Amino acid sequence: MKKSKRIIVFVISILSVLSLLVGCKNNSNNEDVKNNNQLTQNDNEYLQNSSDEELPLEQDEIINSIQYTSLTELLPEYSIENAIEDNCFVITKDDEVYNDNLLQGFENSISTSVPTNLRVVMQTIDEKLSIIDINYSGDEIKVVQDDTRFEGAIQENIYYVSDGYTFGEETVLLEDGTSVKIYQLVNKNLEEKIELFGYIIVENESL
Repeated sequence: MKKSKRIIVFVISILSVLSLLVGCKNNSNNEDVKNNNQLTQNDNEYLQNSSDEELPLEQDEIINSIQYTSLTELLPEYSIENAIEDNCFVITKDDEVYNDNLLQGFENSISTSVPTNLRVVMQTIDEKLSIIDINYSGDEIKVVQDDTRFEGAIQENIYYVSDGYTFGEETVLLEDGTSVKIYQLVNKNLEEKIELFGYIIVENESL
């Protein structure tokens, strides 16, 4: 009788241990299911948010989406700081350049025949501004130059790619040893170069 009692106690102990193990396993499974459900919910929310929001534009697309204020609406006291803030390609009187990524994006777009535009603001030695708008629409290259801030005028010219005009750059070495990067419209058929803007990249140190 005493032996049977011990067996019963032993069996009860084993069952208790098994019950605990099963309980722990169920809790673990429940926790995993809960976590998986939470992850799935988070993923769904992320996908939902992603579909609701616009995806970021590529760098060149951002550049091509820039809209500039009309030249005729710019105030006479428009400054070099304003130009930098307005996403213009800026050349200061000391040949420092700002927003050069915009110029690079402009060149990339033209090379792939994507319509684009760029505003170039150049500061003269006496700190007056010359402003050039270059608009490329596939075949047409429209250049509008505003020199009204130093007794000039607004001039507009249109050039056509189909006539042989291309936008490009050239590094020119001056007689004094100074290197200047020139951006221009080139027509090889007419052997014509129309300089638009430029800046010193290496100055003769002896000057």
